[in-house]
Amino acid sequence: MEENFYHHLFRFYARTLMFPYDEMGQELQYLFRQMEKQAIEPIEAQLSGRALEVINFYQGEEMSALQAEYGRLFSIKENERPLVDIHFLPYTTPARGEAFLDRIYESDLQVAFDEAPESMLNFIGFFAFDADSLTDPEQRKLFVEIVNGFSSALSDKTILNFYKEISRGLNELAVVLTD
Repeated sequence: MEENFYHHLFRFYARTLMFPYDEMGQELQYLFRQMEKQAIEPIEAQLSGRALEVINFYQGEEMSALQAEYGRLFSIKENERPLVDIHFLPYTTPARGEAFLDRIYESDLQVAFDEAPESMLNFIGFFAFDADSLTDPEQRKLFVEIVNGFSSALSDKTILNFYKEISRGLNELAVVLTD
């Protein structure tokens, strides 16, 4: 797998969707530095600038607030759906979602140990693993469809700027891939 700007960008956003932990800030900064080194096009500089905003909002929040908001947004309560579904299947048709899930299973991607295979973390992580697949118009369309649905739900439901900035970054990435 060739590491390029988009490889690090997708890893960055996949990492932001994990339950917040103390070392996350350093990991996000590392991925940001890798993006900066690999950014060639002006649009890549713009996307890495948005990633820096995500880091700034992460650092501006208390860990307890980040963890509480993650739980509020993504936790399943008895007989209730989460505020924001962290799985990608609800953001596309069942046939397209299942077909993509099969691609994840058939790939060499190591599915995140503590996440469901259909999690957004694994969906975005797949494109870090195989960013070149976005040259296929159908894959790009699926990515944009799912990311738009997820980022819209995230933006509407969160009360923390960190998650709003993740939503903006994912939305901006979807716009770039649409053009």
